[in-house]
Amino acid sequence: MIACSDLRHEYDAHRVEVDKAVMRVLESGWCILGQEVQRFEQEFAAWLGVPHAIGAGSGTEALHLALAACSIGPGDEVVTVSHTAGATVAAIEPTFST
Repeated sequence: MIACSDLRHEYDAHRVEVDKAVMRVLESGWCILGQEVQRFEQEFAAWLGVPHAIGAGSGTEALHLALAACSIGPGDEVVTVSHTAGATVAAIEPTFST
């Protein structure tokens, strides 16, 4: 088998940093939102050179937020490929619900 990625190698390369981050999350009691997410959003926005970034819990949520940010709504057309994942459609469909 040919591995697509070597997660063990990636983890080993960043083990100390990853373990510290995981412990900060566990010790804070905030697995959703919290200071770590705020820190990520601020650092990612700075890296991108933009004023704000928003972390999302899934790709579906990220697509939905992107459509909302672009004011996509009922009457607008969203085109995707025919062989897309169902999650893509799940992100688009609520945008068009009235």
